[in-house]
Amino acid sequence: MKLSTDLSGTQLSRDLRWIQSSPVLFNDTCHECFASSVLPECSSPLFEPGYALAPEAVAFIRNALGYKRWHLLGIYYETLWHYLLDQHPAIHTLARNLQVQKADHSTLGEFDLIYDNLDTGITTHLELAVKLYLGIPCFSQHSHSSHWHQWVGPGLKDRMDRKLHRLLSHQIRLARTPEGAAAIASLGVARLSRSICLQGYLFYPVHGYCPPPQNCNPDHLKGYWIAESMLSQWLEQQPSELYYFRPAKLRWLASLHESERQKKNDKSSLLQSLSGIRQPQLIIACAEESNGYNEQYRFFVVPDDWQKQAELASEKQQ
Repeated sequence: MKLSTDLSGTQLSRDLRWIQSSPVLFNDTCHECFASSVLPECSSPLFEPGYALAPEAVAFIRNALGYKRWHLLGIYYETLWHYLLDQHPAIHTLARNLQVQKADHSTLGEFDLIYDNLDTGITTHLELAVKLYLGIPCFSQHSHSSHWHQWVGPGLKDRMDRKLHRLLSHQIRLARTPEGAAAIASLGVARLSRSICLQGYLFYPVHGYCPPPQNCNPDHLKGYWIAESMLSQWLEQQPSELYYFRPAKLRWLASLHESERQKKNDKSSLLQSLSGIRQPQLIIACAEESNGYNEQYRFFVVPDDWQKQAELASEKQQ
């Protein structure tokens, strides 16, 4: 993926709107620090539906990404948040990615964002995360919720319970450590509100029972996952007029809209392209409409041994 060509102004605009409008994975019914809505309302055009970024704004965001590991979805997401807050008339950012060090100069942690709300006078420490987790089927079909450890990242290196524990026990509590408190005091801040914004998608198994995770937002964004060997049979049950896209990772946020120039697959070509995959692949099913190809749903196709590996990863103590 090339930063300058694939991240068009249209794509950036769509992803900025996604951040503003998509539901969080967890809200304050799970923990008081989880925020259902972080951005205050305002009348700026940027925060209106249908707004398209000006060329200079597109260049600004691309330039900001160029100094970072922009190919990582989390870095991309965070950079878009920086832009939204910078453009918000009621927000004044005091610090971003503020590192906190111990006396031996090792890093204790980092504040993602610290900002003032000029309307309320409240200063907020905001932690950001965007995650995609796949649920492992339960042995019992009687439970109405699943345990957090049953939700793992497609690459098996991330797990929901670990991420939530890290957010709640370390990242959002950083200001309560002596080192963190000193860093906050250096900004001239006396009192601090705490918020976590966790967005993303949860993917449910096509085969097997997996209820939503405990205490999650019931309105979270959803998808499916399926093993490669089961894909052909499942696709036969899907509408014949659908086309399938394999977007680059930085295009995983907003609902997909593609023009004719983008590479698309029918069922046959999709199956051929996924034959023998070694890593999970995100696929987006689209219907052809008058304005292009628009997303109907999304799903991961995983190698046949993925579920077994995921089950092992979910049970690891460390």
